[in-house]
Amino acid sequence: MIFWQEVFDHNKPDVSAIVHNWYSQNDEARARDVKEQYNKDFKFLFLLVGLYLNLINYGADWRALSPRGLGKYYYCDPRNFAGTYEQKQLVIGGIATMWGEYIDGTNLEATLWPRASAVAERLWSPPNKTKSAEEAWPRLQSIVVE
Repeated sequence: MIFWQEVFDHNKPDVSAIVHNWYSQNDEARARDVKEQYNKDFKFLFLLVGLYLNLINYGADWRALSPRGLGKYYYCDPRNFAGTYEQKQLVIGGIATMWGEYIDGTNLEATLWPRASAVAERLWSPPNKTKSAEEAWPRLQSIVVE
């Protein structure tokens, strides 16, 4: 079972549970949480900073690196924090989310794709196959909803 981080902060779930850490907002906090807050047997999923799919940007922001931290969808890596090899092995994935305050039937598909596909490709494909957003461009742009 996957639980939000608060469950682990205030309870003692079984070690087979997975921590969905959503508020370690930088790599230092991720390393600290993995190292200090939890039993070494827990596995982690991280909400990756900048991967809120509902943040409105235009164009192919899924492949762009921007100073505001937006658009890093393709280059996401939940193990990119200053931790040990053992700590990084506890991280089993990452999550991109979409909140619904400004999303409805008129903009859901156009906001979701191909951003979600970019994140999925990075998180579920071998790292040696996902080094370049430019190489991914033809695949991911083919699913743009207009």
